[in-house]
Amino acid sequence: MKKQELLDQLKSLGKKPPFLARAEFKILPKLLLPGEKVEDLVVGIYVGTYALMVSTDSRLIIIDKMPGALVTEDIPYDMIAEVEYHRTAFKTEAIIYTRADSQPSADR
Repeated sequence: MKKQELLDQLKSLGKKPPFLARAEFKILPKLLLPGEKVEDLVVGIYVGTYALMVSTDSRLIIIDKMPGALVTEDIPYDMIAEVEYHRTAFKTEAIIYTRADSQPSADR
């Protein structure tokens, strides 16, 4: 997907490119499949650093770009078994369990 197409999708959602996950956002167009639609995105903490979590029309993508390393997780919706969502005054946490394991796959 071209960067401008991604920016157009975000604009139609009322979203802007995330400031805290600029490096991750630059990688996102390369990970999206032709015709794939972004439905939402959020920046959060993943394994101690800022990461970008993107929901598309077919899967969940987590991108964590660190100096010298890139971690991406691609979770098709049919592999998600359960989602736990916890919200307090200072923190919101989502834990995603996949069918492949019984341990959390993602945490933000």
